[in-house]
Amino acid sequence: MRPHVISHILTTVDGRIDEPALEFVTACREYEAIHRHFGGNAWLGSEAIMRKYSAASGPFVGDTERGVPAGPQSVFVARQTESYAISVDPNGVRNWITNELAGDHLICLLSEQVSQDYLELLHRLGISYVVSGHKDVDIEAALSELSTHFGIHTLLLKGDSQVNQSAMQAGWVDEVSLLIVPAIASSNIAPSSRDVLHVQGNATMLKLKFVERRNHDILWVRYDVVRRGGDDRSAIPT
Repeated sequence: MRPHVISHILTTVDGRIDEPALEFVTACREYEAIHRHFGGNAWLGSEAIMRKYSAASGPFVGDTERGVPAGPQSVFVARQTESYAISVDPNGVRNWITNELAGDHLICLLSEQVSQDYLELLHRLGISYVVSGHKDVDIEAALSELSTHFGIHTLLLKGDSQVNQSAMQAGWVDEVSLLIVPAIASSNIAPSSRDVLHVQGNATMLKLKFVERRNHDILWVRYDVVRRGGDDRSAIPT
């Protein structure tokens, strides 16, 4: 068992995902309204979102003597709640100052390369964590732990192109949700939905499952990801 993973993307008609024309959607809260519609109880944010909530002084710097890799670890459940924010941080470098992101309890996905003193930091702050994978985070295994220990059933990706593309490349996205704004971008160099969804190698096939016209002529389109057999894409590289 693992959560259902949805890549939820806001884009212009010409596929741009970082563009001033998208700002009014945030103002009218259509993006968040659809997030609530999914009934997801966890989300994974971009590096920019994570930096917003971590210490401004820079990355975590621990005790040199306790900086050796911690190795395999049991799942640490600081607390169970209705909703969670997920951080993928293989080596444990994000210098957290809170155990909540936007009101949701924080869970860190770590590799066995994380240091013991970093785990102690998470304990002190009351931040939950899952250690999975030797050098990189084994996402497939981590997702199973999230389901088992936290009851996470639906995970939304609310990130930038790097987060979503890594997820697509790893093969653990089950559904793509596009919120298309009736506008053409003012710039042709802004990141695009291709940057988000592109997977090296064979094409990723999608199956249309839903189309809806929303407020302000916004179009909401949902696709299931068609699985290909034989792929091993369980880890996100560092």
